[in-house]
Amino acid sequence: MLRGAVRHAGAASRTGVRRETLHREAMARLISARVGLALGGPDEPGSQDPPQPNLDGCPPEIVDEFKARVGAASSLAGRTMGFDDIVSPLSTEEFFSRQFPHRRPTLFRGPPERFAPLVEWENLDELICTGRLNAGDLRLFVEGQQVASELYAMTPYGSGYRQQEGDAETVDDRKVMALLRQGATLVVNGVHERLRSVADLVHAFETALHSYSKVNLYASWRPTRGFGTHWDDHDVYVVQVHGEKLWHLYGPTRKFPIGADTVLNDLPPASPVWTGHLTAGDMFYIPRGWWHDARVPPSQRGAGSIHLTCQARTLTGRDVLLWLGDKLTDYEAFRKDVPLMAREGQLEQYLEELKTLIGEVLNDRTAGELKDDYRSRWTERPTAGFGQWMEPWKSPNWDRYRVVLRGVDHSHLRRDDEDASLLLTANGWTYTLDPKCLPLVTLLAGNDAVTVAALKAVDPRAFSAKFVDDFIKMLIRRAIVLAVPPRNGTRQLHGTIPT
Repeated sequence: MLRGAVRHAGAASRTGVRRETLHREAMARLISARVGLALGGPDEPGSQDPPQPNLDGCPPEIVDEFKARVGAASSLAGRTMGFDDIVSPLSTEEFFSRQFPHRRPTLFRGPPERFAPLVEWENLDELICTGRLNAGDLRLFVEGQQVASELYAMTPYGSGYRQQEGDAETVDDRKVMALLRQGATLVVNGVHERLRSVADLVHAFETALHSYSKVNLYASWRPTRGFGTHWDDHDVYVVQVHGEKLWHLYGPTRKFPIGADTVLNDLPPASPVWTGHLTAGDMFYIPRGWWHDARVPPSQRGAGSIHLTCQARTLTGRDVLLWLGDKLTDYEAFRKDVPLMAREGQLEQYLEELKTLIGEVLNDRTAGELKDDYRSRWTERPTAGFGQWMEPWKSPNWDRYRVVLRGVDHSHLRRDDEDASLLLTANGWTYTLDPKCLPLVTLLAGNDAVTVAALKAVDPRAFSAKFVDDFIKMLIRRAIVLAVPPRNGTRQLHGTIPT
């Protein structure tokens, strides 16, 4: 049934924001605040409101604005968010046909409770105060400078504990609170790995964008910027969950910048082209390369703000060449040594041969292959599926179990010709399967989940109940699928389940 499996390395993932290595400036600011030189806020001595930009003459169409339908964007309690909820009143198709190609910032207004179920204030308390975050998982920033973790980390079990090798420093919540009161911004990277509600948000973005996504959480209470004016090498979708933020948006200074760029791009435009307030329920799309910054408005000093940023990395020509390099390894001319030390004319001949080879590989099928490979290449966060039955096929309710193909949202099934093996790409692997299993594999790859009974009913004459059981056992043991019990399942399932 299973004839082989090949694991993919996946698309390269690069960090968009460089971490600061020197903390002197941030520490000096925080110490100065303690002695009365405030960091910001209209009622503190020596402080001033942040200067407001002069927007006279700015074209109003810089940022397109939509107001979400209340019915479609109401509270998410009790259901899973989809991309349509995020870009309402547009549909996913309308967003990608009308807005995305123009690479223009877009603001989606929504009711205040729209994103509230994603992160509650109590979730933040639990993350910080119950030891779920180590000092390295949480970061604090002031005006673009990262605060040294020594200012808020503590040794496990108190200062008298003799730390052992491998012990992780925990977070001292009192020190964190003191730094936040002085103007620091709290950042939790990869919060989708800790909160299931945010993991569903990532699921919605990755399903729609066919790209790796990551969500960071930002919480602040003072009108001090966590980060200076900067641009990102990935698209940013800002989800304002609670509170309010004042945003300044500047134009791009280089079209389509990337993290591995060879041109220095570190001088922002002199004046913003748009400024505005994001309030709870709003979502702001910022294409990569657009300079921006944000802070709590002075009028909201002391009122907390939580927003999430979903980072979505789109493919560039650089990614296409990396993908093409994997394809070209099948050809001898591509694997040959580059004749740098050869006699005159040989290097030119080699490059001409390489150019011809690349032209031959870039054929009419390239676009489809590229799309299929990248849509099914990454690995979803695994689900163990612990339950009463470690071997679920021994359960008396086995036929009612739901079988979930890992990475089903981006899976791809292909077959080069009628007699060739099936190639199923899902969850970072390509599996080679017996072609006679095509009806079973097609049903698995075409649905979010399929009951065991539905698989046994596909063609009882061709696939006996024992054959289907053995087939599913093999898939479970190879971690290709997950078996979900009929009640209290371990995964939120979407769509229709054939029964």
